[in-house]
Amino acid sequence: MARINRRLVLSETEIQTVKCVNRCVRRAFLCGDDPLTGRNLDHRKVWIRDRLAFLAGIFSIDVLSYSVLSDQLTLTLRSRPDIAGQWDDLDVAKRWWRLFPQRRLKDGSPDQPTDLELRVLVARVAELRPRLSSISWFMRCTAEVIARWANAEDQCTGRFWEGRFKCTLLNDEAAILGGLVHVDLLAIQRGFATSPEESTFTGLNDRIHDALNQSKRTAATNTGPDQPVARTSDWLSPMKGSDGPSASTSASSCPQRRASDRCCVDVSLNDYRHLAEWTLECIRVGGPRCIEESEPQILRRMQLDGPAWLTLFSSFSRRRRCAFPINQIFQTGAPGPVAGITGNPSPP
Repeated sequence: MARINRRLVLSETEIQTVKCVNRCVRRAFLCGDDPLTGRNLDHRKVWIRDRLAFLAGIFSIDVLSYSVLSDQLTLTLRSRPDIAGQWDDLDVAKRWWRLFPQRRLKDGSPDQPTDLELRVLVARVAELRPRLSSISWFMRCTAEVIARWANAEDQCTGRFWEGRFKCTLLNDEAAILGGLVHVDLLAIQRGFATSPEESTFTGLNDRIHDALNQSKRTAATNTGPDQPVARTSDWLSPMKGSDGPSASTSASSCPQRRASDRCCVDVSLNDYRHLAEWTLECIRVGGPRCIEESEPQILRRMQLDGPAWLTLFSSFSRRRRCAFPINQIFQTGAPGPVAGITGNPSPP
């Protein structure tokens, strides 16, 4: 079945949460250990993470989580046209200049725009404002720059990414939570790591290390939570109770790093980590005992049982549609974590 046109799925005026995937051409390992040449290209993963952090401070898009593998980039993004609507025209022009500067300094950073250059951009603000909350433009500004850098490094031309990115619309909190866990455990499922602590270049790994660093600093200096250490994940949307109010929809308190302080989902980092580790254990071991003995409390609040959650989680790698509402999840007493999954699950 043909994929639905993205224009019919993504809205310029609504807040939407989307899981996006962009694969390297021919699924080659262009961001890791290349088996053909023997080269290690892990530094390109740093490029991608730094680029994402840069764009998170410009676009009115919340980056909920990310995963950079050797052959693909996977993101969970939330568009925030409401935040872009709060910016004045000059702010929109300055943000666009940072994205596409007409002049650069010797170190490659954007030069300061002149008043005339800003006035030219202000005249285009009706066109530029929706672009700064567009997921398509966010992915474009990520992919094009990384492709140019990689081609320059390899002294070649041609595609780096395999066509346009694929997206899945997440319509409710349970689907968003499932998408987040899927993205954060992707490296482990693919065999690139064995635990979240070893799964580098993922949102969960960054959050775990930031929490550990904060705990060590607090224990060493007896400082309170009002004196946080520098965080490598502060460009990501916060978890509940970490560094932002759980229900805040306003612009970010650190606008140079992220669009808003709105949380990913109404789940603390500890609960989220427990859910991810439990999901991983069920996938590895399987069976009803694993599911029943230590089922996370958060699932009850989502009105899901263990088998239904694992059905939801496992279905993300099999999706071919553009939307994933919770009403497509059905309860099952399946003995294993992936039993009962079909392309179009329906209630029995």
